[in-house]
Amino acid sequence: MGYPPCFPSLRFWYVAVFNLQENRRTWTVFALTLAVVACVMYGTTPDLLQDADDGDYFAEAELAAQDLSHLFSPDRRPSAMGRPVIDVVFLVDYLLWETHLTLYHYQVVFAHFIASLASCIHILPVWCVS
Repeated sequence: MGYPPCFPSLRFWYVAVFNLQENRRTWTVFALTLAVVACVMYGTTPDLLQDADDGDYFAEAELAAQDLSHLFSPDRRPSAMGRPVIDVVFLVDYLLWETHLTLYHYQVVFAHFIASLASCIHILPVWCVS
C-alpha cells in the first residue's frame, strides 16, 4: 500500500509556483507564517469559558496532584474517566497554572500549532515525494 496522492505535489508548489527551495529558511518562514495564522485565528482564546466537563477534569487533576494514585481510582467522576492523555494534560496544566483557563486554552492552541508544524515538516514531504 502506497502513500496517499498529493494534489498537486509539494515539489510543484515549492519550485514551479513559489520558486522555493526546501531548506531551513523556507521552513522558518513557514513556521512563522503558521504561528501568525494561529494567533489571528485563535486571538479570542482568552475570552473562552470553561467547557462542560473541564471543571471535572480540573477537580480530578487537583486530587491527583495531592495523590497520584487517584488517577487510577474507581472513585473518579464518570465524566473525567477513561482518557489517560487528557488526564496527564490536565494534571500538568494544573501543576503549572492551576485552573487559569486562559493559560490552559493557550496551551491547547500551542499543542495544535506544534502538531501542525510537525505534520508539515515530517509527514507531508514523505507523502509527496515526486
